[in-house]
Amino acid sequence: AAHNSDAAADDDEGGESLALSNLPAELISDKLSNKLRQQMADPLSVTSGAIPDWCHDLVTKFAPAFPFDARYQLFASSSFGVDRAVAGMQGAQDRSPERVRQRA
Repeated sequence: AAHNSDAAADDDEGGESLALSNLPAELISDKLSNKLRQQMADPLSVTSGAIPDWCHDLVTKFAPAFPFDARYQLFASSSFGVDRAVAGMQGAQDRSPERVRQRA
């Protein structure tokens, strides 16, 4: 019975959304993941709250197509406000291999 309600929920959205568990492995996209990471690395879009809608839309509808770290980066950049997003970006920059070498 639960399976039928899940199918009905998919049909409610016009039948266009795929069940996350049924996504084929071919849909995992390194190019889209890299584009998402680039958006999250852009200080202007993160600090101004101007993260493009496609980032949220694709990650929401096709979560398995993106690796966990990319989804988490979007979540952390857009869910806790600008101050935390900037602090997270600064922390990531401080942990980068170039920064570690400069300190040594």
